[in-house]
Amino acid sequence: MSVSISLSEYYQAYDEMIGNKELAFLEQNTRRSALDNYICVSKGGQFNGFQLMEKCRQALDAIDRRGWQRSFHQRMFHDNFIRACSRIFWKRETNGSFAKNHQRILEINGWDHISQEILVSTPRR
Repeated sequence: MSVSISLSEYYQAYDEMIGNKELAFLEQNTRRSALDNYICVSKGGQFNGFQLMEKCRQALDAIDRRGWQRSFHQRMFHDNFIRACSRIFWKRETNGSFAKNHQRILEINGWDHISQEILVSTPRR
């Protein structure tokens, strides 16, 4: 038994198949920001800034548990980087949430200020 279709139907079906494959490929390989990854992992997709900051620290601790011990300076860099990026953890919350929680952020983390700049010097040896 043979099935006959017109050439235009064949090309249309082929284009649709290729389009669907391309869409599936793009969905699988689309890069998400780190913040999107944190939010996608949660059940309801709801983390507040404090939880996101803690989740970042837990990820760094997981590196240590896997056998790679970070040096003193690496730990200092990571802490300073979290400090510099602290506003990002509140990016998805309502406007003014970071300002309202600013003092609490400082107290919980033991910081006296939050600067958004980090200087990294990498000398050649």
